[in-house]
Amino acid sequence: MSSENFQGNYSDIFAALFAIFSFVTLIILPVYMFYILWINFEKLKDADLMEKYGFIYTDLRTESFWQSIFHIVYSVRRGILVFILVYFESNNGVQLCFNVLLTLF
Repeated sequence: MSSENFQGNYSDIFAALFAIFSFVTLIILPVYMFYILWINFEKLKDADLMEKYGFIYTDLRTESFWQSIFHIVYSVRRGILVFILVYFESNNGVQLCFNVLLTLF
């Protein structure tokens, strides 16, 4: 086994780990946060719920449901920006286009 093949295997492993981490961060975590807020929005001030899920909405405005959802959307946008910066590292034109589109929408 040559050292080039061995380094290629590490590259594939890191790419797979990054893909899994990106999937969890950009899809599963926001869906989980939305689910918790959707189910428990009326009871957010309860002490038991605050102890169990308070880390999700500590700095969150909870006057209306849509203000709470904006926090999740904003977090997903930040994650997508980081994903674009990392994934398209060598192609600055693509980074610029994606970031401008994401900023506008």
